[in-house]
Amino acid sequence: MWNIPEITPQELAKRQQKGKGPYLLDVREPEEWAIVHIDGAVLAPITVLAEQGVSALPQDLQPETEVVVYCHHGTRSGQVTAWLRRNGYANAKNLSGGIDEYALVVEPPLARY
Repeated sequence: MWNIPEITPQELAKRQQKGKGPYLLDVREPEEWAIVHIDGAVLAPITVLAEQGVSALPQDLQPETEVVVYCHHGTRSGQVTAWLRRNGYANAKNLSGGIDEYALVVEPPLARY
């Protein structure tokens, strides 16, 4: 879609099981986060990022860090991933299918909406 690197939910789960999981950045809104999120993820709503730019990113997220960005289905996170890469975060990847696909194929007990 934006010609950006993606990672599948299955690949992400494999990496997490090995203890080498990437930084997880959830760009959904707080009310979506309250329904369901991936353990260990950090919330940075796309609306806040759009208003405040790079300064709204979590302080512990460094440009060299491998980061997987996710939203509900992968569209908003794809936009944020492309934006991160343009801003020097060369190791940013989009979670294909978002948390919805992750819940479906990796952690079925997770809530879906």
